[in-house]
Amino acid sequence: MRGGGIYNYLAGAGFDGECFGLHMGGLQNLNLGDGNGNQTQMAILRYQYFHDPFLGSCLESIYGGNHVRIFKQQTSGAYFLATSAEMDSTTHHNLGWDAYDLGRNNFIGNCTDVAIPENVTINSTFVGDIIQDGWRYTTNVTFTDGLLPQNRTFWNHYAQVQKVGGAVSDGLVAVLEIQMTEVQ
Repeated sequence: MRGGGIYNYLAGAGFDGECFGLHMGGLQNLNLGDGNGNQTQMAILRYQYFHDPFLGSCLESIYGGNHVRIFKQQTSGAYFLATSAEMDSTTHHNLGWDAYDLGRNNFIGNCTDVAIPENVTINSTFVGDIIQDGWRYTTNVTFTDGLLPQNRTFWNHYAQVQKVGGAVSDGLVAVLEIQMTEVQ
């Protein structure tokens, strides 16, 4: 049992470690705005197809899907989660059009057990529950804008995810407030 922390929450949302613990990509860095400069990711978790802890992330590695990189702001204790949807292994896990927005929406759907529509707005809100290893997580999701860089070249993979004549992302950030309660 993992306790009620971030990794247990993400396992309840269908994410866990890499296939057989192997990671072939590079670690990402992110400036979390706390004055500490760039921080290196704590971990990357991949979607577990069928919530299978043994082969689920291996299937994600083959067929593509969602993954999440975890960062923690030391000054506030807040977690920053970078999500995206990647293509299958024949494309070397490249990101496709709208990979950031799609990854965000798929992730929110997994955390709330609610189907998230493609076109969310700043007025969109979602609430839902997941249960994992004796903990209930009630997630309230709201969207905000103005937190992401407008300059597309500051985005990883920007040339791959940007539609012709479109933006890299809709610019919205999902803010998750999570209430944990232990269940018997």
